[in-house]
Amino acid sequence: MRIAHVLKELDPAYGGTVTVPLNMVRWTAAAGLDVEIWTADSFGWQPPERGVGAGSITVKERKGPDGLFEKGFFQRFAAELNSIDLLHIHGLWNPHSARFVFACARLGVPVLHTMHGMLMDWPMSHRRPKKLVYMKLVAKRQLLQTTAVHMLNAEETRQSANAGADFRYFELPNGVDTSEFDALPARGTYRATEPDLADKTIILSVGRLHTIKGTDLLLAAFLELARQRDDVALVLAGPDEGLKDTLDQKLRGHPAADRVRLPGLVTGDLRLSLLADADIYAHCSRHETMSMAILEAAYAGKCMLVTDRCNCPEIAEVDAGVTVAVDSAAIRSGLERLLDEPQQLAARGERARQLVRQRFTAAVVTPQLIGHYEQMVAGGAYPWVQARQG
Repeated sequence: MRIAHVLKELDPAYGGTVTVPLNMVRWTAAAGLDVEIWTADSFGWQPPERGVGAGSITVKERKGPDGLFEKGFFQRFAAELNSIDLLHIHGLWNPHSARFVFACARLGVPVLHTMHGMLMDWPMSHRRPKKLVYMKLVAKRQLLQTTAVHMLNAEETRQSANAGADFRYFELPNGVDTSEFDALPARGTYRATEPDLADKTIILSVGRLHTIKGTDLLLAAFLELARQRDDVALVLAGPDEGLKDTLDQKLRGHPAADRVRLPGLVTGDLRLSLLADADIYAHCSRHETMSMAILEAAYAGKCMLVTDRCNCPEIAEVDAGVTVAVDSAAIRSGLERLLDEPQQLAARGERARQLVRQRFTAAVVTPQLIGHYEQMVAGGAYPWVQARQG
């Protein structure tokens, strides 16, 4: 089976919206599919030399001006639609995606759309007037002609019904690449670089320093907590996307400021050593569809604190941590509960790891994705999401 993924850019700064499709590409190729990536900029990404298995991965790049409504990008690949079995498009708000869907409908080529949460309430509220116009003029018809839309969970399906379009769908979670977390650095590696934190209980958060990630709420909760406790520290790791000045202002003059670290983007061994040494992983987003950072930290065996907007109710269901409201007081209360039960941190972390192992690994998710590819190619039908009125 030959599958082509349309992913306009492979910019690693886009985080999960790039990582997730590239995982799909690698894992389905390893399972025997021939997979192509159609992109305007690969950012130097190359298929792995090993682990592709019986399939293949080909990157096809089209650099240069897009032209009106991205016609140039579409035309570069339009002639190749006849050579594939299925087109897998990532994202929605690009004219090229509509061009591809309409062309595939004429040719009888099935199309799968992975939205990555783009139809949920929070993303739809950003530039909402423009999106509603585009939905009415283009995207509504585009979604009607899409073979199936990939929803990551029931909450994405529920909120996407508010976007104003009918579409056929299935639900399948993201899978996490667990290989790099199977052998974390020895505990104490990060602490050795930060001797002031060596004896502290470390709370870690990894993500963009952006309002949507709720980093400001986590810091506020920690600073209140730290007034009563001197045995805790906080590491907020991630690139600045407009929030660092606000965080710095909160820290300025605070007696616990010396127990907070903002190391910026962390990768490689530093990221792994942070995960090894953290005692609690906190993810306090105001919106998530399905966070890869949460899944990775859970698989690393961390006791978890997540907000109820992270759409990961499984954390609380299996007692791998706590789920709290998007509120600094609720976050503080959740942290206090976990810190007051130190003997449970390791056990909760192990339950988090088992949760990911059972539901969210490549071995679990990939066969299901391939099954949907086969069902769409065979002309199988999918249930409808009906647009919610009003």
